Amino acid sequence: MYKPIKLFFSKYISHIFFWSCYVLYVFLLEIWADPKNKFLDILFANICQIYAFFISLYLYKLIDQKKWILGVMCLCASFIGCWILRYIYWQYLLALIDIVPFTPYKFPVFTRIVIRAFVIFSIYALGYFFAQRSIKRQKQLRLAEQQQAETQQAKLEIENQNLRLQEDLLQSENNFLRAQINPHFLYNCLNFFYSETFQNNPNAAEGILMLSCRLPIFSTVQK
Repeated sequence: MYKPIKLFFSKYISHIFFWSCYVLYVFLLEIWADPKNKFLDILFANICQIYAFFISLYLYKLIDQKKWILGVMCLCASFIGCWILRYIYWQYLLALIDIVPFTPYKFPVFTRIVIRAFVIFSIYALGYFFAQRSIKRQKQLRLAEQQQAETQQAKLEIENQNLRLQEDLLQSENNFLRAQINPHFLYNCLNFFYSETFQNNPNAAEGILMLSCRLPIFSTVQK
């Protein structure tokens, strides 16, 4: 039971705070001009205007969604609703707090007052609508840029991992090739060449012998 109320206040707490401050501000201005003004009078009058603001905001959202027919219907219904609320305030609520309207009820005059208030707060709602949509788009743009940056960072990390894997693979292949060069195999080859060339070419045999003596040093350097 309390969850919908909690969700409502968590979603519209900023609106409630703003309009409360607005009503208080208007009340302070009115009592500064005339101390006889009553808070309930200011509150009832501004409820009609706040209604015009939110119904106009809903109307702009319908228009933004290309729901033209529903938007026109909402416009007519919202104006009629504002007219009825203002009439109830004018004829009944003021009487409850012992306040006489500043002018007797006349349909043309009263309708002009309703239209004026409706247009003014509809303009306020239009400004709020565009500001809200601009902020929403900026948030979406920042989110998209953040996601793109995270994607690029992930790609860079994958590329770095691939480079490290390639380096490890090359190092493994190099180590494998080094391991294939068996010193014993080279010793046997050099001994064979030495024995074959010793009788025919002693100088070449002596060079092969010196090379076989240097082989341990070569193997140590390679490791």
